[in-house]
Amino acid sequence: MSNYLAVELQRYLAQAGVTAAGLEEASGLPAASLPNIWKGGRPKVDRLDKILDALPDPFLVKVLRAYILDAVPETKRDRVHVQVDPANPGNTIREDAKLPNTPKDRARAALEWFMAEIEHDPKLGSHLADMAELLQRKG
Repeated sequence: MSNYLAVELQRYLAQAGVTAAGLEEASGLPAASLPNIWKGGRPKVDRLDKILDALPDPFLVKVLRAYILDAVPETKRDRVHVQVDPANPGNTIREDAKLPNTPKDRARAALEWFMAEIEHDPKLGSHLADMAELLQRKG
């Protein structure tokens, strides 16, 4: 199993000069939540949502993409390309009149587009069902 999420979160901590405890506190997560991710644990959607809310926009997109990639089975990775591009909202399924305004909205819209793309593959879709829950909560 890959651990793209752990890599991206550690990259954020290093570049931002933030400690794991500092991010946990800013996210409202229990202590030792991030070390659990370093060890290969996968946070539930509600915890991911808390992490995303605590991150600045450039890192939010990278962490969201990493979370999605970790959910893709190894056997499917050669057929899946995940691109979360908040600078290009044209890659979303939203109508032009309803384009998302903030980077977080654009990142979530990109996730909606990705979910629509994998809908035809039930096996892959089942691994990403928790992403739909995140979108519903942020609706």
